[in-house]
Amino acid sequence: MLIPFRKKAVEEGSAYFYVDPLPAEEVDRWIGHARPCAVLRHGGDGPVAGRFGGPLMLPDEVPDPEHPYVGSIDFAALPKDSTDLPLPPDGRLLLFASPWETYDSENRGQAVYVPAGTPVAERDRKTWKDYSNEDYRQYVDRFPQGG
Repeated sequence: MLIPFRKKAVEEGSAYFYVDPLPAEEVDRWIGHARPCAVLRHGGDGPVAGRFGGPLMLPDEVPDPEHPYVGSIDFAALPKDSTDLPLPPDGRLLLFASPWETYDSENRGQAVYVPAGTPVAERDRKTWKDYSNEDYRQYVDRFPQGG
């Protein structure tokens, strides 16, 4: 992913920032700060490691989330060298977000880690905070679904 970025930065610069082509040494210096990362793509050709939406499966002791359920990441499906973060080898990371709540930058979402083998039960959307509000319900129901 960085090779096309490097080529464009060296050859063209950035029209967005009105920057002329950058010296290759400067581009390489900045790229040197990049960390390995896993990129999740809808319809990609690798293993299915993430899913948008779907049923919300949580352990009984976890309270209903404050934000809508966006999706999950299956740590066991991530290639082992895809990131240098100390991630668990398995289990799921459930992601919750409220992208429209721009007024509160401290409270736009949350993540819940569910270790592999943890008993879970499906949560009914109707019990989520504000799901009875028509605008909220329509917004949440438009979130993408699928692997």
